[in-house]
Amino acid sequence: MGAAFTLTTGVAPDALAGGFVFGDVESDARGLFSPSGRLGVGFAANGAFQSASATFTRTVAHADGCPLRLGPAGGVSLRACVGVDAGFVHAEAIHAPVPSVRDPFWADVTLLGRGRWTMRSLFVELEGGLMLPLTWVTFQTDSAPPNAPGGTLGTVYKVPPAAAVASIGAGLRFP
Repeated sequence: MGAAFTLTTGVAPDALAGGFVFGDVESDARGLFSPSGRLGVGFAANGAFQSASATFTRTVAHADGCPLRLGPAGGVSLRACVGVDAGFVHAEAIHAPVPSVRDPFWADVTLLGRGRWTMRSLFVELEGGLMLPLTWVTFQTDSAPPNAPGGTLGTVYKVPPAAAVASIGAGLRFP
């Protein structure tokens, strides 16, 4: 069981910063094949690193599996993982003539590398990887009131086909 600080690119024009809580189970088997699994929930928002043109928040449930481990269960280890996120992105234009709010469904697949240092029952980990969105959303704002002539749609942000994710976390390991 643990918690992490997360950075996610690709969901908004600037990086989303947030938190993630999780529970996981892992095999103590020796050798390369030593699977683990993780379930968690996360929340992140933009604007932490630059002034935002729109507010974006992402709330997701996460599941991942890691079939391989290099290194022992106690000590320093590296894992290769595949994860899935599903939830919602809330997007709201700032300073738009007409407020524009969207709450589309969000899903992605993540390819992750996870390094962990375990000291008795405490662990610290660093994770990084590639996020592949399954929902490619374009966030737009309208420049005129609904049903008014001459309104145009302006693109606030279009989700790319791939983006980077990273986290640093800590937790407790129970026997």
